[in-house]
Amino acid sequence: MPTIQVLYNDLCQLLGKQIPLEDLKEYILLIKGEVERVTPIEQGNEIIDYELSIEITSDRPDMLSTEGLARALKGFLEIELGPPSYTIKETNIAVKVDKSVSSVRPYIACAIIRGIEMSDPLIRQIMQLQEKLHTTHCRNRRKGSIGIHDLDNVEPPFTYYAEDPDKIKFIPLGETKEMTGREILQKHPKGIEYGKIIEKYNKYPLLVDKNNEVLSLPPIINGIVTRVTEKTKNLFIDVTGTDWRIVTTTLNIVTSNIAERTGSIESVKIIYPDKEIRTPDFKSTEMTVEINYANKILGIDLTPDQMIKCLRKVRLDAHVVNS
Repeated sequence: MPTIQVLYNDLCQLLGKQIPLEDLKEYILLIKGEVERVTPIEQGNEIIDYELSIEITSDRPDMLSTEGLARALKGFLEIELGPPSYTIKETNIAVKVDKSVSSVRPYIACAIIRGIEMSDPLIRQIMQLQEKLHTTHCRNRRKGSIGIHDLDNVEPPFTYYAEDPDKIKFIPLGETKEMTGREILQKHPKGIEYGKIIEKYNKYPLLVDKNNEVLSLPPIINGIVTRVTEKTKNLFIDVTGTDWRIVTTTLNIVTSNIAERTGSIESVKIIYPDKEIRTPDFKSTEMTVEINYANKILGIDLTPDQMIKCLRKVRLDAHVVNS
């Protein structure tokens, strides 16, 4: 199971209330996490914070950051009940998907978050969330990979297509010189680590802007032109992959977790050869549960109202359709 690092004061700030550390450890255990280690952070002779090392169960990828953990705790502690609400503004920003990626890495979903207030905790959590989602939910980037970019450094519309690796030329993150796609797979640390995912193909997936500036060579590395810094105000998020469900759920997790802390969400139009869609899509799904059957499986005896409240505490919603 993945382990995340969380600052105690940052978590309490997102919760909107200070919770005793020992109580917080117990609450986390009850929402499918476990605090494995508590490390005091000292300044001089004074403890100013604690770093919590928390193991999260594999079925809760939404809790792989402080923001997602806080959202779950808000429900359990009845600070907020029911599904979280996010407003998504439609924009004209589009990504055209070329048919050339269909046999390589066919899916892409994107989102925009504007008005970001960058901070050290946010930057740390974005990096951690990417890393943990990549290794778990995205199966080491094979089924999905995330790119987070400074939107103000590029110009839409964007194009997602496959290109000859020797014709791909850009400066990747962590480098100072232009490299070809093939050189990145052979020499760049991320290319060496993840290159096997795409090296068998004659063409590599590429995401570029209107002026052919490279945002990313998925699932390997972003271009340096869209590097996120402490001055970044607007984010462009892309998730590419081979599994549509993983691509879209990953985008939803990253987008909503960042928006828990700062910014406003905007959608992106994805233009496939045979259809157009908008992402992110936070529409809920519905299922019907027979109350007596649920009680039998659980070995308890909840009334409909009690069951609804329990569901709302885990940030779901419910109502009785047939009494």
